[in-house]
Amino acid sequence: MVIEDDTDVREMVVMALESAGYEVEGARHGREAISLLLVPNGYGVLLLDMRMPVMDGWQFAAALHRDPALNHYHSIPIIVLTAAADAARWAQEIGAAGYLAKPFSMHDVLGIVTGFLGAADG
Repeated sequence: MVIEDDTDVREMVVMALESAGYEVEGARHGREAISLLLVPNGYGVLLLDMRMPVMDGWQFAAALHRDPALNHYHSIPIIVLTAAADAARWAQEIGAAGYLAKPFSMHDVLGIVTGFLGAADG
């Protein structure tokens, strides 16, 4: 899942991952992502922007770990996507498995997702 409020960035990442054979959903903010996660879909990695309206990345991570209905997602790696200079620190703050600092290339996105999930089937 790609959780990103910037429509262009979200759609570009979703399209790149779909083109590589991954099944991907996009969410505009953390609250929308939580709603999608409540319906189990077998997500393997969460790409998370930190600065978003409605529910930001910190609030999303806290909700993910606090909500018993989402226990099955606690082991899924979160990759922080952010333009902030302190992307590594923010990733560490929420216990993320990694981060990509914006601007990033689609090659970078595919590389990190493949590193966690392996090559997509298809």
